[in-house]
Amino acid sequence: MRTRKRPTGIVAWLLLPPLLPCMIGYCDDPVAAVKTFTSVQGKYIVDYPSTWHVLERSLPTLYIVNFPPPQRVHAVTLPQGGASIAVVPPPNGVVGAEQWAARDLKPGMDLVSKANLVLTKRVAGAPLEVTEVHLTWERPAPEFETVDCYFVISGHLFAGRLTYWKGDSKAAEYRRTLHEVIESLRPLNGSGRKHRGP
Repeated sequence: MRTRKRPTGIVAWLLLPPLLPCMIGYCDDPVAAVKTFTSVQGKYIVDYPSTWHVLERSLPTLYIVNFPPPQRVHAVTLPQGGASIAVVPPPNGVVGAEQWAARDLKPGMDLVSKANLVLTKRVAGAPLEVTEVHLTWERPAPEFETVDCYFVISGHLFAGRLTYWKGDSKAAEYRRTLHEVIESLRPLNGSGRKHRGP
């Protein structure tokens, strides 16, 4: 009985062109590129880049960082060059984005910019109106900046929060990631299943 020899050397490389990007370290496979987080308390499901990490799995809402969690700095959390993104429901008594944004602007924070944006929901392809607020902190942590995005999906109010070190050269990249996370969000219905509507 004859056995077929497995290709080796240059022949093997020529037979594997579709796998090369993943073997080199990057991959366009959308399944491998994102992970999914479900928040029963926040009543949503959201996707986030697989290169980011859930900081505390015990938290009821999404809180991810762009570095391995053991590298967090005590009392500050973000190491130099670190960034975090959270998706949270509104505090008790808050019923609208403007009210929430005003409540979040606390003494020691400076308003850099405020804008109304239109993103695109990934699932339904529908427009998503977002109020984006960019803040710098003078105290208690003057080294940080935040970008808060307030939005409503299926009648539910949420905020996406990005925090990073002031002057970070990757700020625009972090902001794009925040928008992608927001665009992926879909609400849970009462049974804990995905909501099928926009």
